[in-house]
Amino acid sequence: MVFPGRLAAHLRSWIRADAGMGRVILIACVALLSFSGVLMGALLQATRSADEVTRTNERRLLQNHLQVSLRAAAAAGPVQLTWDDAMRAAGGQGRPLDSRWADLYFGQFLTTMVHADRLFLVTPDGALLRGWQRGRVAPATSFDAIAPAVRRQLQNLTANRSMDGIVDRLAPLADGTRWPINRAGYPLSRWSGALVRYQGKPAMMTVISITPDATPRLLQRTPNHMVTLRYLDPATLNDISNAVLLRELRFNAASPTERDRNSFQLRDDGGRGLGWLS
Repeated sequence: MVFPGRLAAHLRSWIRADAGMGRVILIACVALLSFSGVLMGALLQATRSADEVTRTNERRLLQNHLQVSLRAAAAAGPVQLTWDDAMRAAGGQGRPLDSRWADLYFGQFLTTMVHADRLFLVTPDGALLRGWQRGRVAPATSFDAIAPAVRRQLQNLTANRSMDGIVDRLAPLADGTRWPINRAGYPLSRWSGALVRYQGKPAMMTVISITPDATPRLLQRTPNHMVTLRYLDPATLNDISNAVLLRELRFNAASPTERDRNSFQLRDDGGRGLGWLS
């Protein structure tokens, strides 16, 4: 038989035990929630880090592809520009410009070959000889806006960093310059490229030397050069978008405000902003 005093003691013991168990359960729940919060935070941080890595890779992919596009334009040019006939017709080397030949083989054929919006034939110091706008002769004033950038790229050419072959030696020319020659004894075509702003729009620009393909002696002094311009217009952006498998590639004059769009700023060869790709 349990006496009343002992019964009360047993009840108090059970209550204290239940209260202790409740505290244990409460502490376990708080710990579980805290762990879940830490886990969720870590997961969100990992997701943000992965997203940023993806965004960084996308930007790097686009920047690299723009350089590839410049090289592709420069690689297509020598098909028409590394040619004895082009050397003879382009002026320089003691010869006048053959404008009829140039209008056909440069203005029309080369425009189509490199998908150029503008072409400018220039002297080694950057003076305009003749220009074309989508196959037709362009006014001389159309060159003025791009002339400073062309002169900078012509200066870059003297470093012999970008050519269409492997240099075996540097041969002295009559004007004091030294031109890269390959192992077979033929002069190499030099080129340089950059992003520029032309008539308010971003464009890819290349500057390519005109050299002989069969008669090396035609190159007596620094040759004339061809400048190509291709706008980063919707058609060009669509080509790039398909090539790198990134959807809805756009050009924006200002930094995009949509948080879900990745973007980076385009800059010219002087570091000046041209706008944004997103």
